[in-house]
Amino acid sequence: MTPTVTILSDDQLTREGAEAYLRSCAQVEVLEPQNAARASVAVVLSGRVTETTLAAMEAAARSSTHPDLRIVLVAEAVSDLQLVRAVNCGLTSVLLRPHTCYKQLLRAIEDTAAGGAVLPKDLTSTLIRQIRVAQRSASGRGGASAFSMSPRELDILRMLSYGLETSEIARELNYSERTIKNVLHAMLSRLGLHNRAHAVAHAIRAGLL
Repeated sequence: MTPTVTILSDDQLTREGAEAYLRSCAQVEVLEPQNAARASVAVVLSGRVTETTLAAMEAAARSSTHPDLRIVLVAEAVSDLQLVRAVNCGLTSVLLRPHTCYKQLLRAIEDTAAGGAVLPKDLTSTLIRQIRVAQRSASGRGGASAFSMSPRELDILRMLSYGLETSEIARELNYSERTIKNVLHAMLSRLGLHNRAHAVAHAIRAGLL
C-alpha cells in the first residue's frame, strides 16, 4: 500500500520544497492539509527541535485517524529528553538534517511506513538505554514511585522534556538554579532514577507528562 504523507514545518520554503519533491515520487502520496489526519506517516522538518516542534508531533498524533501513525523527524539534532517525549507520540525515524537529501528522506518514509525505523547509531543507543532503565524501574517498583512526584517536580520534568536548561527552568519558575538542581538531585535519589532522561521517561510511562 502506498504510504500517505503529511509534511509539518514552520518554514514554508522548506515544507514546499519537500512537498514538491515527494509529489513527484510515485512511491508516496502527499496529502492536502485538510486530509492530513489520515496520513500514515507525518514528516516533521525542523532545524533546532523546540517545544513548538514537539507540540506539532503531539498534535499530529492526537488528530490522526490512522491506526498507526509514524513520524519521521528531520532535524539538526534532538536531545535525549526530547527523544523520549517524541517517541511516546509516534516518532519512529530520525534523520540528521545536515546529512540528509530528498532521496534519503523518501527511503526513510518508505522504511518507516513498512514498519522499520531509521535512527542514527547514537540515538538508537540512547533509546535502547532509556527503554531498559524504564523497564527495570517499572518491574522493580511496579511504577508506583512515579506517583510520589510533587507538582513542582513534575513542572521541572515537563520543562526538561521541552529541552529547557536548568537556568531557563529557574527563570520560568522563579527559583534559583541551585534550587532546581537540588530538587532534581533529591528526586533522582528518592526514586532511584539514573538521570534526568530516566526521570522524564518514568513520568511519561506513568502518564504524568
